[in-house]
Amino acid sequence: EQDDDVKEMSLLEYAKSSFFEDNWMCRYLTNNMSDKVTDTHVEMATQILRHKVLIGLADQPVKFMENVARYLDLESMQEELCVSNYLRSDTEMHNKYPSVKQDSDEFKTIAGRNQFDMKLYENARMIFDAQRAMLGFA
Repeated sequence: EQDDDVKEMSLLEYAKSSFFEDNWMCRYLTNNMSDKVTDTHVEMATQILRHKVLIGLADQPVKFMENVARYLDLESMQEELCVSNYLRSDTEMHNKYPSVKQDSDEFKTIAGRNQFDMKLYENARMIFDAQRAMLGFA
């Protein structure tokens, strides 16, 4: 029954509904699936990302694959070229959902309901840059 209700909703309706799960990444990383998420959870989740995860960003897939190749010492392998070519291909064919513009009501509503995940995302971007520097990329 819930699936039928959600299936008929627009993205904005879903984002405003009780079906929407807020701050999922902070919740998942800190094992807090039911209590209120706070800045403390953002800090805990950030530390987990910093110490346990090689960060990848959807808007920088080639740089991420460069990080993986260097981290795993795979830079001399021919597969890197294949992966790089694939990642540089048309990204629209990899995503069947339309993009959501940052100035849209949908984005603003989702970002507002995920304020702590948005902070975590900004922290993850900084970690990504720090990891690239640590791996010797300019």
